[in-house]
Amino acid sequence: MPDLTGYLCEQCLDAPAVAFVPAPGGGEMGVCTACGGLAPASPCVQHPLAQAHSPVFSRQGTRVAVTCGRCGVCWATTAARWLAELERRRTVAGTSAPEEA
Repeated sequence: MPDLTGYLCEQCLDAPAVAFVPAPGGGEMGVCTACGGLAPASPCVQHPLAQAHSPVFSRQGTRVAVTCGRCGVCWATTAARWLAELERRRTVAGTSAPEEA
């Protein structure tokens, strides 16, 4: 079976394709879990930001790619939400933000 890595769902054109299903005109097409009616491969229903790690900021600095600490899926959030999460983690840990010179 061919690898679907890097391919989008041929039905919604929005999510990564994870499986093949019969195509309406014959043959097969790659679909995402939602369009294919499949159970999610990820144990997470919603990736918790509190368990995310390994941030990579976008060039513009408005989005951050992070990795889910539960299932390992890479996903994106806004830079503002990620920075607020870091501040929350510092507060919970009892440390303050580092002083900037």
